[in-house]
Amino acid sequence: MLYIIRGLPGSGKSTLAQKMLREGKIDIYYESDMFFLDENGIRHLDKSKWPEAHEWCESSTRNALAEGKNVAVSNTFTRRFLVLPYVCMARAWNIKYEIIECKGTYGSIYNVPEDEMKKIRAGWEELDSFFYCEEGQF
Repeated sequence: MLYIIRGLPGSGKSTLAQKMLREGKIDIYYESDMFFLDENGIRHLDKSKWPEAHEWCESSTRNALAEGKNVAVSNTFTRRFLVLPYVCMARAWNIKYEIIECKGTYGSIYNVPEDEMKKIRAGWEELDSFFYCEEGQF
């Protein structure tokens, strides 16, 4: 099973993923932010490496699913094209998936400035149930 968790910063995505892990609903979860954690769990964000972080998250998810694990991937996923690789991955391997949208307002642990939050909100796309996956995409 693949759970795709999306929402604005501070909406409860990480909290939900951690709860699912504690309750045994998933075996592991990934977030692109994890790419920036050092061995002490301290985040060292480098915006120039966001594409690499997203690639790491997608690859880690793919590997865990290939091992038969139940996985949650938790990112803002503001745009449809960001969700698409995960949906297509699940479909290609006949893995059930669920898209969960968090809508809480708990405050971002990364203290995202309000001007940045406005940009994120402005780029938000609602999702419908139709995703077109090309043959052999994954």
